Amino acid sequence: MKARSSRLGLGDYLLVGGALALLIVLFALPWYQVQLRFRGTLLLMGQGLRASGWETFTWIGPLCVLVALLALAAGWFQLTRDSPALAIVTTIVLAPLSPPPLSGPGISDSRH
Repeated sequence: MKARSSRLGLGDYLLVGGALALLIVLFALPWYQVQLRFRGTLLLMGQGLRASGWETFTWIGPLCVLVALLALAAGWFQLTRDSPALAIVTTIVLAPLSPPPLSGPGISDSRH
């Protein structure tokens, strides 16, 4: 298995970049922060002053991690395999987890 970056297209770069961005935003960035006037009360109650996306969501957080890992796997399979079969299967598994399109065939447009 030799990695060849020439096998990756724009879509593959977007897929892997989006997965990495999702993981960074979910784990590294604070989603909620408490105002300073409530700091003493929260510390007395043992609560944190800020929360990440992972700490905030109950079932969406693990779903986001699963989607990001599948997207990274699809990019890795595209990069290292001679046949794109595994990358295609991984992308097909990701398809039902993606949001619906905002516009396209069959979706009404209010600018008529």
